[in-house]
Amino acid sequence: MRLTMFRGNILFDAALLVVLLLLMYVFFHQHNRFSAVPSIQPTPSSLNLVPVNEHGRRKYPAADISKLIDTRIRQIPDLRSRECKRNLYSLKEKATLVIDFNDYQFYDLKNTIQSVLNQHYDQLLEEIIVVDDGSTLEYIRQDVERYLDMVPKTRLVQFKTQRGTLKSRIAAMSEIKTDIVVFLEANVLCGRGWLEPLIDVLIKDHNVIVLPHYDRIHSPVSLDYQATASDLLATPTWNFGIQMRPSRDAPNQGSTQKYFYASPAMRGNAFALRKSFLDSIGSFDGNFEEGGGDIFELSLRTWICGGMIETAVCSRVGVLNLDDQLKPFSQRNCQRIARLWFGNLKEVSLRLAGLPTMIPETDEAQAATRLKYITSLKQCRDIHWYLQNVAKENIIPTESAVKFGILHVMTGRCARLANDSKIDLIDCNEVRQSRSKDEIFELTTEGQLKIRDRCVTTENTAYIKLHECHSNDRQQLWIYKGMELRNVWSNFCATHVTDPDQTVRNRQIVMAQGCETSSDHRDFLHWRFFPD
Repeated sequence: MRLTMFRGNILFDAALLVVLLLLMYVFFHQHNRFSAVPSIQPTPSSLNLVPVNEHGRRKYPAADISKLIDTRIRQIPDLRSRECKRNLYSLKEKATLVIDFNDYQFYDLKNTIQSVLNQHYDQLLEEIIVVDDGSTLEYIRQDVERYLDMVPKTRLVQFKTQRGTLKSRIAAMSEIKTDIVVFLEANVLCGRGWLEPLIDVLIKDHNVIVLPHYDRIHSPVSLDYQATASDLLATPTWNFGIQMRPSRDAPNQGSTQKYFYASPAMRGNAFALRKSFLDSIGSFDGNFEEGGGDIFELSLRTWICGGMIETAVCSRVGVLNLDDQLKPFSQRNCQRIARLWFGNLKEVSLRLAGLPTMIPETDEAQAATRLKYITSLKQCRDIHWYLQNVAKENIIPTESAVKFGILHVMTGRCARLANDSKIDLIDCNEVRQSRSKDEIFELTTEGQLKIRDRCVTTENTAYIKLHECHSNDRQQLWIYKGMELRNVWSNFCATHVTDPDQTVRNRQIVMAQGCETSSDHRDFLHWRFFPD
């Protein structure tokens, strides 16, 4: 009995040893496969440019390239219309693709590159320039080099310290050999046939920046790809932000003839242009610091100085966080935009963004020099031309505005002027979709709260209604402090209530009520202005 148990243990140990040896063989076989990839040595360059293969990249068979493509990427739906799918392009120019990343963004970058490789663009792409914006994790830097050695037509630019997307793109521009350049961020997934329409527009019109239509990536893990409405446009807001909104100027879902349309602004996730055009309007502005706003400025400059921004309907890409407003967090960058392009609206634009209207002398002088240089290259219009002819759906504040936009109570509703001059509180999504002048409030330096040049007034009945404005009428004067809107005459606060009028049922409106309330009910009298 003991001998049988002893022999059984020996057989078990022997079997376990065999399994371990097999696992070790598989591991070292895979490790050696990657180790066989040639190492990448940086060339002496201030940009630290890294050529993956000195004598030109070897061509990998299609089967090898296909192994790099994730199943999730293959499952991205083709959301183009039938008309777009039937389009045939005769494209005689190639483009250069530029993508930047930092550290863990490499894993998003791989998805972006895979979505490009999935479409066999050998004849359309001169090369893909990948900018490593100062990654600090050594294992990621090594993974990048290994990965890019397997990807055709790639070059790597490495920074020792992080400089941001703007500086990455400026550096890449000095390395580009083609006139047509496509910029992608490392959170973009390219849909089927996305590149041809962009190049086609740039061949026909050199003075344009062309955008794909943005679809929504719901999850960075599953990469669920969701179609967005065809009337979605990038539009500027009065806090120097860019917001995706439905637009009357964009083609509707039933449109089949219009393959591109004007866009007032762009997000910067994905766009294409001619290098020669960008140079003609002053190129990228390298004096912006890290903190956003450079794409907002480029949008304005493109339109004001003789170019256009267009969305190509047949080009579709997916973007993460598409519904989030892109808002600069650099005060200096916002002040630079205001000084360069906002003219007599400079001070009001800075007030609405909650920023100082006084610009430091050195920044003022630098912006003046920049503007003089740009206008020496191009004859430029002004901000009023842009608002009247391009961003036509944007409502313009008066020069005395200190707050401006949609009025949102913290209970979750938004204000809209009703037909009886009361102020209704309705679903905020409905307000954002319509963008009517009946939903845009302006608080002036004099303390008047206005809609359509009429004043929000507290009546003796505590109802709040809209009346003709009268100077020094205390019933029309408001103080906005600590998120409360306090009426000067009554010393009551604008409050979300159910209309006490028995003839209407469950109507939610704004009335003047006492400002003292329990903490559980503070949301009913706390308000925020969302810049339009």
